[in-house]
Amino acid sequence: MVDQKHLECTNTHLVIGEIQIIAIRNEGLLGDGQLDWERINGVGISGLNRYYGLQFLNQFEYARVEDLPVW
Repeated sequence: MVDQKHLECTNTHLVIGEIQIIAIRNEGLLGDGQLDWERINGVGISGLNRYYGLQFLNQFEYARVEDLPVW
């Protein structure tokens, strides 16, 4: 644990950690260094106790501040 913050609005604690080691087989890496979550059977979480298998849907251009529409 790196730090924790008390959130008065919800009377909860935000715990801040850090990743120290990630071990991924080479077949789990794409040519540009990104992870292929589908190939490595990645899992996602929603809320506190709902887990999902991950499936690649699409890739979009990287969002840049200078490309945002002016309102």
